[in-house]
Amino acid sequence: MGSRPQFIDDLARGAQDAAASQPLDDTALLDAYSRTVIGALKRVQQAVVFISVEREFVDPRGARRPAGGTGSGFIFTPDGYLLTNSHVVHGATRITVTLADGGRFHADLVGDDPGSDLAVLRIGSPEPLRMSNSASRATCASGKLRSPSAIRWALRKR
Repeated sequence: MGSRPQFIDDLARGAQDAAASQPLDDTALLDAYSRTVIGALKRVQQAVVFISVEREFVDPRGARRPAGGTGSGFIFTPDGYLLTNSHVVHGATRITVTLADGGRFHADLVGDDPGSDLAVLRIGSPEPLRMSNSASRATCASGKLRSPSAIRWALRKR
């Protein structure tokens, strides 16, 4: 009679045995991944902004107290429209945006959708703002906005 057919379990066991006998070296793969991420960050870093907000809340005794918060966003039009997360700006009484070059602007809340956790801000700049089409695609695809501090740190480490 012929040889026994191989089943998925047999093939998986064989792959595990082969992997166990050869040490794995992910260095080249990780280096390529790092170069790709750093390259993408360099292309979009000028569009990433730091957002600080002021809020007012009522404490348990009924007293109004100031509170603050921070977040990030990105410029998606040269005339000053920004995308951020709703939870960063929802209920804010004052919004300040700091650009990658250090410029600071008061921002107006244009739209806020807590359901999708997205908000649109607008800042008034006398000059067209640096933006990146890559930033809007990458950030929307990821579904989450990242920290501008983390981006600057990652770029300095390379």
